[in-house]
Amino acid sequence: DCRLVNSLSSDQEQMYCAEVVIRSGDIKSLINGLRLVGGWTSDHPLYQKSQIKLKNWSMALYAIAQQQWLEEGVTAAVDLANQIPMSSPLYLQAQRQIVQWQQDWKYGETLFGKTQIALKTKQWQQANYYIQLLSRMNTLPWRNQGLIILPAQLKLEQSAVKQLQTAQWISRTNVPDDLSQAIHIVDGVDLNRYAYEEAQTLRSRWSAQLLTIAQKRFEGLDFSGAITAADKVPNTAIS
Repeated sequence: DCRLVNSLSSDQEQMYCAEVVIRSGDIKSLINGLRLVGGWTSDHPLYQKSQIKLKNWSMALYAIAQQQWLEEGVTAAVDLANQIPMSSPLYLQAQRQIVQWQQDWKYGETLFGKTQIALKTKQWQQANYYIQLLSRMNTLPWRNQGLIILPAQLKLEQSAVKQLQTAQWISRTNVPDDLSQAIHIVDGVDLNRYAYEEAQTLRSRWSAQLLTIAQKRFEGLDFSGAITAADKVPNTAIS
């Protein structure tokens, strides 16, 4: 009964029960099985028989690690591949693959960073180029960035910039109603957009222009006009 097998049981029993559990697809049991037979040296009575298990179980874990790379990314894949013992015939191959995964992941990080810089500086074509490269990567986390997440961000960043451009075009008249409308437009720029800081700068500038207009009207004894202009200044712009 494998439920009764433990570290004090014979190696034969442990190896047999490890194989039984591994057949169920349990990853933890697979790793434990590799640790068991991976530590046996050539003078162990079960060494020859264990080498077949060592190779087969290593191949199984390596395949799972590759799948983890495709679906989850570098951390999960490397964690599993590193469980293949040095005594395994797949050890060197697994270590080389780990290096490749880490390099590929770093490449994805570089592309992501360059994409964000391009978005921040309104270099839409450059951003799209990096996004396309990410979409071709063979690991799902970065591919999703290239296919779904970053294209959506690109559209949002472009929309935010267009809001600023529209507001600036409206504000050119320096008329209180237009300045108020321009402020209302930039107030709609999302906090998470790169254009947000510029939107706040424009908001402050146009609020100051409204106050200047109100002051000039007051000095010209146009009290009604002064009140009208002052009323268009956002409350949060008044310190």
